[in-house]
Amino acid sequence: MASHIPKNSILLSVSLEGEVCNGGFHQYFFNNAGSYYAYAEEGLIVLGAFQTLELLQEAKDVVFPSIPVPISIAERRRALPSYPDNNSPAPKWSEKLDDLDKRFWVDSEGIDIRLETFARNHGLVSNAE
Repeated sequence: MASHIPKNSILLSVSLEGEVCNGGFHQYFFNNAGSYYAYAEEGLIVLGAFQTLELLQEAKDVVFPSIPVPISIAERRRALPSYPDNNSPAPKWSEKLDDLDKRFWVDSEGIDIRLETFARNHGLVSNAE
């Protein structure tokens, strides 16, 4: 197995998928997984998941339009827009993220299959599993 395979990036693509499928892009950026945004980008490139990469980058531009994604969870949470109380209308950024979440959930690129294929092709799991 080649040592240059970005296993961390692949692992963090799995984390991206789990967070977004569980609670959307806002949750991804709010939680620890958001600290590894650049690795998730790299993992999606390695997997050839360019539509998913585009969704991730669009979500980043919605919540962090003028800065890179902060690595520090505290900094990221301070910079991340907050949801208003229940009586307020949804802000535009929230509507945009909702749309991106829905597009991600369609999973038109078959991320699970891509991850499994990558893992098998690179000896990260056995073919018997």
